[in-house]
Amino acid sequence: QLLGEVVRAWVDEIPEVDLQSHYAKAVADLDEHDLSMLAAWHASLEVGQPIANREFLVNVYPTLGENRREALKIVLTP
Repeated sequence: QLLGEVVRAWVDEIPEVDLQSHYAKAVADLDEHDLSMLAAWHASLEVGQPIANREFLVNVYPTLGENRREALKIVLTP
């Protein structure tokens, strides 16, 4: 739980211009189960038909708007 709080606080401090690169690196490390969970979260935002595919999830990231930080927190939180 403490690690999750540290990750969330760290993500809140990342400059906007660096968010996408951190997200892309984090998505690259996800396994198939985690990719599916992230795609399901994307679906809840109605950003289009989610696909549990690294390329899709990275490319759709800019369209998340205010939810970009939350997406990164989800990817990084154990």
